[in-house]
Amino acid sequence: MGFDEDEVYLAYNRERRPDESPFEMSEDGLVAEVTLINLNNLGDFRDAAVMGQVFRPWQWAVQAYLGDNKVSGVAYGPFETMEDAFEHAAQKHGAVSFRSVPQLMT
Repeated sequence: MGFDEDEVYLAYNRERRPDESPFEMSEDGLVAEVTLINLNNLGDFRDAAVMGQVFRPWQWAVQAYLGDNKVSGVAYGPFETMEDAFEHAAQKHGAVSFRSVPQLMT
């Protein structure tokens, strides 16, 4: 993975149902988005920082899901590891499962 590639996980308050395709991201039960900060999205997280947070590339951030394909303008973090970000999403947003966003191979 390059330094500018997106790594995003969707956090759900439920497990995947047997009839759900792993290639389609359901909004049902979606509570947060966990994102690796990189050179492409760093500006977005600087804008979303609250209370003096400083986000840097290769740290993780969590944003609450608002519905209609939108996340909160407030980012929680930074977290040094993906596991720490997942733990925050579980404790603060009720996440019990995480799914990577499907990416097209080019």
